[in-house]
Order: sequence, then C-alpha cells, then structure tokens
Amino acid sequence: MSRFAHNAKPEKSYKGILVILCALAPIVVGILMPNRDKAPKTASSSPSQTGSATAPQPGAPDAPALSGSGVDLTRFDARARAEQRDALRELKASEFRMDSEREEWSLLLQRHADGDKAAFEEFLGAITPENAMAAWETARGAKLSPEDRGRLYRTLGMAGGGDLVNRLIGLSDRDAALAVKGWAELEPAAAMDWFRQLDVRGDPRMQEYLAASNLIPESFLDRISDALLDSVGQAPNASDADDAGSAFANNAARLVESLMAEDPRKGEAMMREVTERFVKLYDSDAVADWFNQLDDPSVQGAAIQRIIEAGTFKDDPFQAVDVALSLDDPKSRGNAISAAFGQLGGGVGGIDPGSIAEQINAMPAGRDKDFAINGYAHGLVGKSPEAALQWAGSITDEGFRETVVRNVTRRIGAQSGTGGN
Repeated sequence: MSRFAHNAKPEKSYKGILVILCALAPIVVGILMPNRDKAPKTASSSPSQTGSATAPQPGAPDAPALSGSGVDLTRFDARARAEQRDALRELKASEFRMDSEREEWSLLLQRHADGDKAAFEEFLGAITPENAMAAWETARGAKLSPEDRGRLYRTLGMAGGGDLVNRLIGLSDRDAALAVKGWAELEPAAAMDWFRQLDVRGDPRMQEYLAASNLIPESFLDRISDALLDSVGQAPNASDADDAGSAFANNAARLVESLMAEDPRKGEAMMREVTERFVKLYDSDAVADWFNQLDDPSVQGAAIQRIIEAGTFKDDPFQAVDVALSLDDPKSRGNAISAAFGQLGGGVGGIDPGSIAEQINAMPAGRDKDFAINGYAHGLVGKSPEAALQWAGSITDEGFRETVVRNVTRRIGAQSGTGGN
C-alpha cells in the first residue's frame, strides 16, 4: 500500500503541470507568432464589394506613403520640402523681377515728364496681363495729360479686361471707366454685358465707389458709354458723314432703344454720347432736324442737354436758354435748362457769371428756377470753385441749398481728383 501511495503523488504533479502548460499555450503562441493584420469586419471594406484594396482609383492622385507600407517616408518628406523651397525661390525671384520693373517704369515716367515722349510709349509697351496692376500702381502719382491718362487706362483695359476694371472700382479709382475702352476693343460683347448688368443705384459696392471717388452716377455712366460707343460702331469723319453717318445713327439708335428698355439712366447716358458725336459731324440746322425726329421725351432731354453742353450755342448762350424754356416735356425742359445755365455759369460767350446769379434770383420760384440754380452752380465750379461754393451756400431754400452744396462739393472734388487715385 505504501508503494502505491508513493507512486500516486508524482502522477498528480504531472497532471498539474500539463494543466498550467495548456493555459499558457495561447499566450506563448501569441508572443512567438508574428503580428497579422486583422481582416476587415465591415461590409463596406470587403474586397468582394469594393474590389482590390490596393488598386488605385482612375484619375485619383497618388496617396502619400503610410507608416508600415514599405515606402520610405523620409524620401517623401524630402520631396515635399524641396518643392516648397522651389516655390519660395520662384516667389522671391518674381518679387525681384517686379521690383526691377517698377524701378525701370519710374525712370521711364520721369523721362516722360521731362519731355521724352518715347519713354511713355516704352512704358505702355511693357504692360502685360501679369503686371498691369503693378504698372497702374507705379503710374498713380505720375503727372499725365488727359490724353496720356486715357492712353494709359486704355492699355490697362486691353491687358487686364473686366477683372482689372472691377479691381479699379474696388480701389475707388475714379478713372476706372477709362479702362473700359481698352477692354471693349478686345471683348466688346463682354464689356457691353457688364455695362447692362451694372447697378449704380442699388449695388452697395457701386454706391461706395461713387462716394469715395467723388462721382455722380450720370458722369460715371457717361464715361462708360463713351468708352463703349466706339466699340459698337466708329463715328465717321465730318468729310464723309452722309452714308457713314446714317449707318452710325441707325446702330446707335438701336443701342439707345435697347438700353432705355432696360435702364433709362443708361439709355440717356448713351444718348448723350451719341449726340456729342452728331454735333461734331453736322451743322446746327442738321442737328436740330435730327433732334426733332426723336420721340421719347427722356431721349430728347438727354440729347438737348448734350447739344447745349457741346457748345452749339456758345456764340449766343442765351439762345440755349430760350430753346430750353420752349420745351414742353418736363424732363427734357429740366435737363435743357440745367445745361443752358451751366454754360452761363462757366462764362461761355464772355458772359459775366455774376450777372447771371442776379437773373436767377429774380426768377419766380418753381421747377425751372431749381434747375437753373443747379446748372449754374455746376457751371460755376469750372470757372471758380470757391465762388460756386459761396453762391450755393447763399441759396435761401434750406433743403435745396443742402442739395446744391453737396453736388457742388462733389464736383469740386471730382475736378481736383480728390478721392480718386
């Protein structure tokens, strides 16, 4: 019995060791076996539904190397850093080139100011779509004649198109309309579409621009109309105005009619520019006959305003007053009265503007007098801005006085360039 009892103890010990080994086996296997990626559990990532997990999608960019994918991330990061360094070097080189161009442009503009006309031609020839805004910035402080300024903005418009025009408006450049001319020469349809969609009355951005640049809506629309009209059809010379003049008149009339249907302000502005060209083509009798054929009172008003402003009655400015007072339509009459007294305020025909102030004060109160006062004040600005402001401040009607003073102040600012460039 004692022998059997002695043999039983080792047997139990062996069983205990086996139990412990069985329990430790999974842990040992987990330690000794290499790690394996677990199979995806979701249906959306199943290869059977999405195709090969490693196949790139057509047109997709190369994915960046991931850790554990066998791709050397050090090489990938080095390539990205090299690309950044190249981009930075190119940016610095571009800035250096631009600085060099600015210096060269400044020298050319200085030479032009000293009388070297070829220098300005060289400056204009260097303007490209890429540097147009930089050229504009360089030329802002240059002393340019109205003709040279027009050529500058025409070149800028040809280089930068509508984007440049909109940027100039955003920068409150009061000459932005001049760039429309160059744009319209290359893309007349696009420039005209832009003009048709322009909202000077309801667009806050345009309201801010007009206030900052000291422009009234009519002046701004006139300048754009002037820039666009030649792209629609060139006005002929006076020497061959007969057949060519008829063709120009027909095209211009259709344009005015379409604009009047969309926005009378734009139609009237375009009509003023058409009329100015007619005055240069024909004598006063022919212009009068043409005017009498106009049916729309608003169009008539715009036409007679520009007929007077263009100097048709410069030898007898009081005749312009008589013509204005003879019109029955209120709008045509008001525009004509304002233009006629504007000529008198400017001293046309050698008339003393001071004597006109007395005559206006003697007029009976009413609409005619209001238009006469407003036109006279605007005409006086060109003759003597200080006298215009002083006279506008003496108007007895408080509400009307504030309106005239505000308009005169804006005209003075526009004339001096305040708030423009």
